[in-house]
Amino acid sequence: MQVRLCDVESVDMLDKRGYLTVCLTLGKSSSSSGGAGSSNHLSSSSSSSSTADGGKIYLRKADGIRDWHSSIKVHLLYIFYITSKIYFLL
Repeated sequence: MQVRLCDVESVDMLDKRGYLTVCLTLGKSSSSSGGAGSSNHLSSSSSSSSTADGGKIYLRKADGIRDWHSSIKVHLLYIFYITSKIYFLL
């Protein structure tokens, strides 16, 4: 499963049933399959489990989940910064 980072509205760290879980909230116009032309996307690895539930994707991993959370947040902030500069220049 691939998700374009520009389609992610928010990323949260949740405690679901005793497991730390990263929750990605997707925008309304997003699709969960990144096409051939999508360059900024997340790919879930075989060691994670993901479940789509009404515009949300949950990622769970035994170790390193905090690193995933912070890395996704940093990349989202970078994309927001780049797109806001582009809109400002227009």
